[in-house]
Amino acid sequence: MSKRTCHICKQEKPLTEFYRFKSGRKKGDYGSYCRECDNSRKRGQEKERWRKRVGFYKRPKIKKHTNAKVKLQIAIQKGQIIQCKCGICNSINAEGHHPDYNKPLEVIWLCGKHHREWHRNHPKPKG
Repeated sequence: MSKRTCHICKQEKPLTEFYRFKSGRKKGDYGSYCRECDNSRKRGQEKERWRKRVGFYKRPKIKKHTNAKVKLQIAIQKGQIIQCKCGICNSINAEGHHPDYNKPLEVIWLCGKHHREWHRNHPKPKG
């Protein structure tokens, strides 16, 4: 059985200790890291991504936006609010636009095209 050296731990191990590529141009070839090192590397990357994601959502402005979005989704699921058509073109694929995040259930229903257009014409105030 052939062996390969892991690029992280520098130990020579049998090929069964390495992951095999299932698709792409390297299909059938083995990775550069042993399974143990590859798993620990991926766990570290996931933790870092999670830290960044949690930090992002803890920002006050983002938190307020997310809370408004979730409250609207729950109200729609409970039937307290009915999703309407676009207020401009009557498209059935409408999104809820929050002019004020402090009032999460007061939304303007706009299709994706008109929602983007609204944001282009009404830029956010800086500061």
